[in-house]
Amino acid sequence: MCQFKSMVVTRERILYSTSHDSHRKLLDDAGIPDRDGSPDFVKVEIVPRDYSEAALKDLDSWAFKVDQPTTPDWWNAKWAESECREILKKIVVLPLVSWPGDLRVYGSAKFDALKSVGGYLYVYGSAKLDAPALKSVGGDLYVDGSAKLDALKSVGGELRVYVSAK
Repeated sequence: MCQFKSMVVTRERILYSTSHDSHRKLLDDAGIPDRDGSPDFVKVEIVPRDYSEAALKDLDSWAFKVDQPTTPDWWNAKWAESECREILKKIVVLPLVSWPGDLRVYGSAKFDALKSVGGYLYVYGSAKLDAPALKSVGGDLYVDGSAKLDALKSVGGELRVYVSAK
């Protein structure tokens, strides 16, 4: 499963989206075949250490990782990480008013200013989300923990509530 923030590095450019975190969709949109064994691209992710508001704000602490078993001969990890981090800083604008892509909450998280999530929003297990200003989720909303979403007006995809949601 792709994580925030997924990107694809090619020889010529870095592919990313502000509305999803799917390597497959990035490749499909660019018309690049996803060949097993010898890809001419590298799937990467820059992932927060956790999904607390403090960790999400500290972009420099996010982990850069390659999300495939092999890389092409031309691959330069140091250059790719630097370029991908610059893109990340452009799309994650602080304070967190809009989250570009998918958001997963595993612990307790409070986002006072967050108004929109571009992709899906998952609240897992015993997680607790308090997002009093959140008005819209662009994709699916799954709540398997607890969520206080007083301002929520729209969900662009499927809505599943497994436990309690306020």
